[in-house]
Amino acid sequence: MSNYYFYLSFFCLTACGGVSRLEVILQTWKVNKIEIVNPKEKTDSDTLAPELPKKINYAIVYEFRQNGNYYLQNGSRRDSGRWALSSDERVLVLKSATNSVDNSEFLIEELNNYRMLISTENKGKKETIELSPLR
Repeated sequence: MSNYYFYLSFFCLTACGGVSRLEVILQTWKVNKIEIVNPKEKTDSDTLAPELPKKINYAIVYEFRQNGNYYLQNGSRRDSGRWALSSDERVLVLKSATNSVDNSEFLIEELNNYRMLISTENKGKKETIELSPLR
């Protein structure tokens, strides 16, 4: 019976929790939805996507590489820089190589192989971005 628990523990470690957040992030992600909430305005929420691609006719794509570089394609606008996770792996930090205004820290609200949900606050506005792997 003790072998049973050993194999069950080994299976759970490898199948259930064997992939780190870092490994999940290392891929190309497409923005599906952006939600901006400004409590100071009359409207509670301004959801930009899924209508966003229909309105602007292009995808917003992030690529996170193992060497710590990220690349952003936002229509004809491109950006790149360095990315990192905080020590507790709850915050995604982006530092643009071209424009310090684009530097951001995102709280990782959800992360799995199928979805990444990140959010940031700036000047009273909360921006939440939902991404999915680009396959």
